[in-house]
Amino acid sequence: MNYTINDLLSLYEDANFYDIEFSKRSIDINFFKEYCTNFSGKILEIACGTGRITNEIAKVASNVEGRDISTSMINKAKQNYKEIPFSVEDMLSTTGVFDLIFCATNAFQHILDNQLVLKAFKNIKLALDSKGKFLLDIQNPNEKKLKRNLNIPYKYKDFLYKGEKIEAYINGHFNNESSIYYFNIDYRKKGISFKNKWVAMRMFTHKEILKLISNSGFKVDECYGCYSKSKYTSNSDKQIFVLSKV
Repeated sequence: MNYTINDLLSLYEDANFYDIEFSKRSIDINFFKEYCTNFSGKILEIACGTGRITNEIAKVASNVEGRDISTSMINKAKQNYKEIPFSVEDMLSTTGVFDLIFCATNAFQHILDNQLVLKAFKNIKLALDSKGKFLLDIQNPNEKKLKRNLNIPYKYKDFLYKGEKIEAYINGHFNNESSIYYFNIDYRKKGISFKNKWVAMRMFTHKEILKLISNSGFKVDECYGCYSKSKYTSNSDKQIFVLSKV
C-alpha cells in the first residue's frame, strides 16, 4: 500500500473534530508534566497537534512551544492557546536549539521509512543543546491486536461530538514486510457511519527502535513501559524513552 504525505495531512485536516475527539484524553498528561515541572530550559513539543499536551506543559514550565506539520492543527492550537507560540514544521526538519524536545502519543510512528526515521533523529539531535533530552513515546507492538481479523471492525472508543455520542470502530491490516499497520477508523453516529480516517503507523519492535536510536547518536537514559513509569518489559503497552546525545 502506498501512503503519502497527502494522506497524512488529510488525516488531520479536520482539526476541530480531532480537538474534540482527544479533549478528554489525560492518561499521558502527568508523565510529561512531571518531567517538565520547573524546567528552566527551552522545551519543544514536535507533532503537537492542537496543543493539548503543550498547554499542560506551559502551566509548569516557562519556555514552551509546539510545532506540527499540519497547518490546520497549528491554526486550531493558536486559537485554543493564544499565549503559546505554535508554528508549522515537519518533525523531519526540526530547527532551533532546545533543552528538551518531546514527541508524544505515538506521533513518531507516522514516519514509515527507516531512512526518514534516521533523518528525524538526526535533526532532533541537532536541535538539542549538548545536555538536552529527547522524550520519545511510541507503542510497543501487540501481536494479538495486529493479527485481528481484517473484516471484523472492533469498537475502540466513544466520545461526545456536538452533544451526540460517537462510536469509533477500527479494522486494519499489518504488513509484516514493512512493519506498517494500515487501518481505517469508522466514526458512527447512531450506528451510521459519517466519517472515516485511513491511517498508517510504523510498528517498531524494541530491538528495531534501539538500533535506530543508537545509529542516530543517541543513548537511552530510561525506558518506561507506561505513563506511570513502570520499567519496560516485552509485555508493556508502551515504549517511552528518555534519550540523550552520546
